[in-house]
Amino acid sequence: MVRAVAVMPDGTTVVEDLKHRALQLFDANCEFLRKVHIRPASIGYHDLLPNPRGGGVFMKNDPGATYTVRSSAGGAPPPPPTSRPLWHVDLGGEEARNHTVVEG
Repeated sequence: MVRAVAVMPDGTTVVEDLKHRALQLFDANCEFLRKVHIRPASIGYHDLLPNPRGGGVFMKNDPGATYTVRSSAGGAPPPPPTSRPLWHVDLGGEEARNHTVVEG
């Protein structure tokens, strides 16, 4: 389930794969390189932006995204998020490491 794609300066293609909860990396010849797992909280309505310096991607929330919250306990659902962070995701290991660059 591809959600977003980014092409890095060196030609590496990064694909956000929702089904496998990972970022799939392919070289400039479309050969699979490896998978970088992402945390469930990082998965969803994103755009991927290549870091021009390499080594990672920026992930931002899709401004057109809608949020659906269901509760088995009943009552009113919590309000939708009030901020949209921009994360830098380091692709150097098997597990993605992300940190917030800015919140909007």
